[in-house]
Amino acid sequence: MRFFALRMHKLGLIKKAPETLVAEIADWRFLNELKRELKA
Repeated sequence: MRFFALRMHKLGLIKKAPETLVAEIADWRFLNELKRELKA
């Protein structure tokens, strides 16, 4: 996801910084749940 965000930013297709875009769009709930289950 970050790879494509960087490329699109370079081409001028998106105005936001790639880091900001990834932080807003990424849904880490699935990974957080998985981490929680693996610890138990």
